[in-house]
Amino acid sequence: MSQQNDSITFINLMPHTNQYQQQVADSVAKKITSCSIKPTQPNWLDLFKMTTDNHLIVECLQLTNTFTEYINYAEKLLNSKCIPNIEENISNNLKAMIHKNHFELTLEDILVLFKTLKTNCTNDLRNILEQSEELPSYIANYLNILRITDKNQLRLLYQTCDLFQHFTKHLQSISKQWETIPIQTIIMTFKDIDLIENEMQLLTNLLEPNAIAPLTCILDYWSKKDYIHKWCEGINRLIQLYNLSGDYKFLSLLGKTTETTNGNMCYSNYQQFKERIIKKYSKEVLDVCSHYKNSKKLVEFVTRLNQTDMDNLLEAVNDWDESFITTQTIIDFVQLGHFLTNINNYSNTHEQASKTLNDILSYINTLLKQKEYADTISYFQTCSSALPGVQRLYLQLTDIEESKRTKIFHIINNASLKITEAYQQHPQQDSTKKYDVCVKLDKGGQFNYYNLHELRDRARLIEYSGNEKKRQRKYTKEEKKQFLRCFVSLVDVIENVLDSLNHLNAMGYPTIEKYSENVYKCVECDFSELSQLNVSLKNIVTLWEENLIDLYKRYPELTYLSGKQFWTVEKTLQNYKELKSQDHGYHLLKYIEIENLVSTKFIINENLKPEERLENLGKFLNEQRRSVIKSSLVSEQSISTDRQEGKIFITETSIEGRYRAILSLFHYDNSDPALNQILFCTTETNWIDVRAFIYRCFYSSSNLYQFIEPEQLEFNVQDKCCQLIIKLIEHDPSNKFKLSIVTTDIQTHLINGILRMDIAKIVRDNELLNEGDLNKYVKKLVKNCHIVSSKIAGLGKTTFIQNHAQ
Repeated sequence: MSQQNDSITFINLMPHTNQYQQQVADSVAKKITSCSIKPTQPNWLDLFKMTTDNHLIVECLQLTNTFTEYINYAEKLLNSKCIPNIEENISNNLKAMIHKNHFELTLEDILVLFKTLKTNCTNDLRNILEQSEELPSYIANYLNILRITDKNQLRLLYQTCDLFQHFTKHLQSISKQWETIPIQTIIMTFKDIDLIENEMQLLTNLLEPNAIAPLTCILDYWSKKDYIHKWCEGINRLIQLYNLSGDYKFLSLLGKTTETTNGNMCYSNYQQFKERIIKKYSKEVLDVCSHYKNSKKLVEFVTRLNQTDMDNLLEAVNDWDESFITTQTIIDFVQLGHFLTNINNYSNTHEQASKTLNDILSYINTLLKQKEYADTISYFQTCSSALPGVQRLYLQLTDIEESKRTKIFHIINNASLKITEAYQQHPQQDSTKKYDVCVKLDKGGQFNYYNLHELRDRARLIEYSGNEKKRQRKYTKEEKKQFLRCFVSLVDVIENVLDSLNHLNAMGYPTIEKYSENVYKCVECDFSELSQLNVSLKNIVTLWEENLIDLYKRYPELTYLSGKQFWTVEKTLQNYKELKSQDHGYHLLKYIEIENLVSTKFIINENLKPEERLENLGKFLNEQRRSVIKSSLVSEQSISTDRQEGKIFITETSIEGRYRAILSLFHYDNSDPALNQILFCTTETNWIDVRAFIYRCFYSSSNLYQFIEPEQLEFNVQDKCCQLIIKLIEHDPSNKFKLSIVTTDIQTHLINGILRMDIAKIVRDNELLNEGDLNKYVKKLVKNCHIVSSKIAGLGKTTFIQNHAQ
């Protein structure tokens, strides 16, 4: 029988006349009991109410499979009709079924039994169960197998079972009503929300099949609600910011979901969010979206900054007082700015009507995959904490920029300029520069070249960045641009003027001071006088340099001097009779190897041109030196017999071996070491000094000149030096100059260039003086001169000197 073909109901509808209903019921009941087939209808016991055979009624108990079913059916039979000796029959039947082990007893059956006895079961049933002799031992044996020997244990089991039944009813209620009840009811059922997946698997059999997926979805939402709300708010912010097209109502509804929202609303919105957002994009993409809301002030601040602002922040952060804002912090701001700017630019390139949320999120995902934006999420975190400090720094820089802008406009409109001597104020200033400039404003304030250089950099940044500020309203946009360009040009002219003056000073031009007497004006972008001075100085530099080089060739004595030393010696020669050993000019003449003048008649004519004055000085020094220095035989012996054609000797040695190399080369040249035949190079050695030394070597005599550690020179000086040597050799191949280069690094630009020439030869270390020969040579040079030194007092230096002198 099945529920679809309800035979019990059909029999119940038959007429009672002529006992027709009872006959059919008896027939069916006999068939059921004989076949031992249990009906599936919940009302199958009604069949036995319609039979007239009492035996058949009791026989129905044989159809029960479990002890719980037996109790339930027995109670229904006891309540259904009055059958003679029914209690006795049920009792006997129970005894027989226990003996046959008809029931597969379970703990649940036992708990149901105890519950039945303690609740509102009929007295007849209670008497049957309590008076049964077999039932207690039957139950006791089963409990022993389970090792349950304590009544308290059984009571706890009973309470647990009762609680479980209540919980089951509650779950079934939720399964049927989840769409309409508040989600709070569902959430409170599952306190440990993080274990919901495991719990749902365990409770699957207790829930309605069609309710499992929605309940799991609702609980999953609640476990992630904090993240989801942030994501929804951030995505809504993106939609508003970029005016994206599409229906995104579910985002707002999901973001507003609370405990009072009904299950159907929560499930519907979250399911859309999962399908349209979570399944398509990574957590990193959604976290970026959330920062558009959570870090709204940061996003607005960073996207407002342009490249110039970023550069200014990087430049100023090292001088900022707040230690928690570091260079790395600003670099993070720069990277975050580039990331957000890319998103803005991408949005701007799309047509408004076709631009969707999917486009923006997909582009964010693409950016995050790039190596430079892999740490974008961490940038949001570090920049958010540092935002107040960076904003203060930015405001300060904005004020400074506005101040610099104002200064630029004042200078270019009305300022006076004067050449002055340089005053070292900043570490960045070049200490070799003698001349500076002083720019004064009519409204007060003055600037030197260092200040103007900074303002010029700022003017270029402002002009090319288009970083216009709204506060400066006095001039139009085009006027501002024109002022900035003119200011850059003005500082360029000033820079060229100062370069020319400093170059002339280094080359010894005599009348530079006269340029300090003039005042130059800059009025409304007009600085024509200064521009004319710039052109004039460039011409003077060119002519003076050409003349100086020409005089080097004719009068090599001038190569021993540089800068103001020309005119110091000139003045010394005019007052030679009054010359004292402590005078600077005395030592300069001695350096040139002029100690006694043959003729003291030297008159300075300041009316002559500077070129003529310098030529007169060179001619006089050349005459004096030729007459003072006695001619001596110059040995033609070379360092090695196979190097008779060599004119340039290159020796590589260590720092400690430099002096051994120098003395060895002089020894093999059969010439005494002379200070004016050696140039020790340092990082401060300039091109003018090197050039003079090279001309001295080529045009003074055939003495050996030594160039020490040229690797210390700047690359451009080495390059000029190499080109000059090659030029002089090509111009006069027969020149009998001798030049040695002592270096600690042979792989330099200068030496590589010289080694390409045939006249360059390398002197090996084993060709130099050994230690014994070097000591003999040094003793020969110093004769009776000895140096006694010690860092520690009281060792007897004085006594040793006295004894040695005797």
